[in-house]
This record gives sequence, C-alpha cells and structure tokens, in this order.
Amino acid sequence: FEDELMTQGIMLVDDMRNAFNIDSVQSPLNLAYQYAFTGNISEAKSELQIASGELDSLIINLTRAGQQMTAISENRSLTADNSTREMMAGLGDALTQLGLSANELKQNLPTG
Repeated sequence: FEDELMTQGIMLVDDMRNAFNIDSVQSPLNLAYQYAFTGNISEAKSELQIASGELDSLIINLTRAGQQMTAISENRSLTADNSTREMMAGLGDALTQLGLSANELKQNLPTG
C-alpha cells in the first residue's frame, strides 16, 4: 500500500511539473548560472529576466488552479461525496498556498 501511494505521489508530482511547466523556469536559471560562471554577465541577466517572467506565469497558474479547484469542491451541483470534496478542497488550498509562497519567495529575491 505504501509503495503504491509513493508511486502515485511521484506520478502526481510529475504531472504537476508538466502541467505548470516548471522547466520553463528551471532551464533559464541553469543557463544563467552557466553564463555567470563563464563571466558572460549580460547573457546571465537576460536569462534571469526570462526565468523571472516564467516564474510570474507559474505563480499565476498555480494560484488560479488552486482557487478553481477549491471552487469546484464547493460546487454543490456536482455529484461528489464529502471525502472527495474535502480532498479537492485540500489540494486547491495547497496549490493556492504554493503559489502565494512562491510569490513571497520571489519578492524576497535580491535584484540588480
């Protein structure tokens, strides 16, 4: 049972990574690091700007998805039992909080 839960959890994380396009943030960050390491500061800054824009989109998408999932869990016209509604509400809250936390972290990053 535990192995199956772990397997399903890993699949969920992979699905979320793909759905929210997390690589669109990670790839320019990796390039920025490589450029900075080789002393190409202008290219590093350019890649950081790309990553920043992608992160903004990711934050919006996470927060929006969380709010929509919470709204769906509260929609009484849909057929769902209470445990399903609670699970959807919990996932919605978690996604919303993840978006808010990511935004807070981004706001605290040094700029310049």
